[in-house]
Amino acid sequence: MGGWDEEDERQLWYCQLEAATIQAVSARPLLQQEMQLVQHAVQQQSQQQGQLQPYRQDRQSAPGGDAQQRQQVQQQMMTRLAGIAGQLTLNDRQALKQQVFRPSHILPTLTVEQQGAIELAEMQQREAAQQQAAAEDRKS
Repeated sequence: MGGWDEEDERQLWYCQLEAATIQAVSARPLLQQEMQLVQHAVQQQSQQQGQLQPYRQDRQSAPGGDAQQRQQVQQQMMTRLAGIAGQLTLNDRQALKQQVFRPSHILPTLTVEQQGAIELAEMQQREAAQQQAAAEDRKS
């Protein structure tokens, strides 16, 4: 009489489990890419901390410090940060997101107004050619 019996409920739970499994399997490549990005960021951070450590020791040992050495270290840090920032502007995950939210149809290359202007110009050319042909026929 339209109610749910045990078999229907069992089938519903089975379908939900199957859908969750499919979703988990399809998300795995994205998670692997994200894991690689995180590992790269941790590696970069540990390298930077290792390179910044001598600078901190120099500052502690000499309160005045060598201004030229500090400037050189800052220059190196800025160069490295610029390189990292360049790499992180558009990573793989963002590119995949852009592909997901792309429309399924081909987008138009002209606006309606542009297409109308083109068709109007073509129509005027055809009419001018027809009028010219008609004028030549009258002369003959």
